[in-house]
Amino acid sequence: MDIVCGRRAGYRADRVGFQTRQCPARYPALAPTFAVIALLAVGSKGNVAGFREACLADFKTIPAYTAFLGACWLFIDKVDYRLAVLGGIAVWLVAALAIFLAPRYL
Repeated sequence: MDIVCGRRAGYRADRVGFQTRQCPARYPALAPTFAVIALLAVGSKGNVAGFREACLADFKTIPAYTAFLGACWLFIDKVDYRLAVLGGIAVWLVAALAIFLAPRYL
């Protein structure tokens, strides 16, 4: 059975349904779409301090995103991919709350 990967075909799957070769990544995983939108919105007001604060807030999300990817990577061996993503979201939520709420209580 051929698996279409983007526009390329020819990736073969074996009888139990596992893909024998990885599909090449077409788009980078770290697309800062929402960060760009937030920075454009804040920057359009002409407030330099607000822009810098938005940059710091965006920078703080990198550890939470890394925790999400790490959790997904660890969970995929143990559970279905949907549960792995849900587990990653749960880990991301805990990490994000810790990053943004910890300074209030310390």
